[in-house]
Amino acid sequence: MRKSSAPFLLALGVSLIGAARPAFGQVCVSTDVLATPYDSNNGLDGVMFDLTALSDITINCFEVNMVVGTYNAVIFHKAGTHVGAQQDPAAWTQIGTAPGITSNGADLPTPIPIDVSVAMAAGSTHAFYISTTGGSGTNYSNGNILGDVFASDANLQVKQGTGIDYPFAFMASPRKLNGTIHYSTGSVGVHEQLATAPLSAWPNPATNTLHVAGGAGWTVTV
Repeated sequence: MRKSSAPFLLALGVSLIGAARPAFGQVCVSTDVLATPYDSNNGLDGVMFDLTALSDITINCFEVNMVVGTYNAVIFHKAGTHVGAQQDPAAWTQIGTAPGITSNGADLPTPIPIDVSVAMAAGSTHAFYISTTGGSGTNYSNGNILGDVFASDANLQVKQGTGIDYPFAFMASPRKLNGTIHYSTGSVGVHEQLATAPLSAWPNPATNTLHVAGGAGWTVTV
């Protein structure tokens, strides 16, 4: 048994059973993945969209369709629909930021390395706003009915949303997220089991290791 006092970073030569391997190097553990079509014909700085849970789930992280280049990104969240709150910053909570993301190319998934960790009860709707902060870096598709479901699986629905300039500025709708939603239907890893934001766990497929990271005040025993 080994103990490490935080801040800590452990690399363990183990696999995480039931966790999806991150696409394109995404640092995110999940049990399920739902991808919308990557068929962009429009874009702005960012996109707002609603997710409705059909089961109890946790949203872990996102990948999006980004314009070629390098961007800083931010993710916001609110409980309930985004409709009516597109230009109301007070209605949203910032989840996190990620600097220097290099796009994998148009109509390809680009990981947003931000730990989302938003729990959604079955039947609930939550809104997300993913945006670049310096230039129109987000690709999406034109829609036809704001709020209509356009992608789904047994646990989650993705609804047509709104393209919007950062921050909470010019908007156009309906627009469809071109993205991949990594989510979990049960406990996966230390972070999800403890449900505590300062602690996170993720696999590194390149080295076949599992990393556990936490902030000051944490002790881990392995």
